[in-house]
Amino acid sequence: MLAAAARAAATPLRRTGHTDEALHLLHEAHAHLTDGFRPTAAELEAAGMSALTAACTAAQAHQPALAPDFAAQAEQTAARLAPTRTPPAAPGS
Repeated sequence: MLAAAARAAATPLRRTGHTDEALHLLHEAHAHLTDGFRPTAAELEAAGMSALTAACTAAQAHQPALAPDFAAQAEQTAARLAPTRTPPAAPGS
């Protein structure tokens, strides 16, 4: 819910010229969702989406220095998520 709310609020902020506030909101959501000792898979997925939204927001606002940083956060979050997934069974198993 936190990530969805942050993403929903970030869009009109960006569209009305308040990009810095949108990026701050998305960054805070990402930080809150990943600060725990062992975030759940759902928290990591939500945090990754917040970081991706921040990357897109920065790129659309012509802030190319920030976009790769947020994209890297999303990638790092995805790497944390990967070990929590159970690999699919091999065909014919």
